[in-house]
Amino acid sequence: MFKILANLFKALNSNSKPEEIMLGAVMGMFCGLVMLTPFNFIFFTLLMFLLNANSGIYAMYALLFKLIALFIDPVGDTVGYFVLTQDFLNPLFTQMARLPIIPFTGFNNTVIMGNFIIGIVLVLPVWLTAGKLVNFYRDKLQKKVEKLKIVQLMKVTDITGKITDIGKR
Repeated sequence: MFKILANLFKALNSNSKPEEIMLGAVMGMFCGLVMLTPFNFIFFTLLMFLLNANSGIYAMYALLFKLIALFIDPVGDTVGYFVLTQDFLNPLFTQMARLPIIPFTGFNNTVIMGNFIIGIVLVLPVWLTAGKLVNFYRDKLQKKVEKLKIVQLMKVTDITGKITDIGKR
């Protein structure tokens, strides 16, 4: 638990641009919602690294949205079923199934398709919310949080761990 909090504060206090944190949030959201196949997980993780998104926020949002996905999977199933059964989209899905890599995404699974569409709808709200949270934290809370005893303890523990690692070499 402390490790997760430490990584969160490290990401928020880092010199990362807010856009990198916001992109990590969006990529983590997609990973959490659509991560039913190994290919999707690898794809979103590689994309996160290629786009220089914040990996700590990515992991936190992936976990958060994986928990949320447990509750919205029935909605995703309904949305995915609706999309996959549209007659005018059959030629598109047939072509996608013939491509070499696309079938590994599981696009023909109703839950994956539905959650992907839900993710597309949530991109802008997650992006804007993450940006507002980062700016609010950095403008209003950062100095107050850094004064908390638990945060100072985490910093000392982190420094002590690094000193211990140096001594072992």
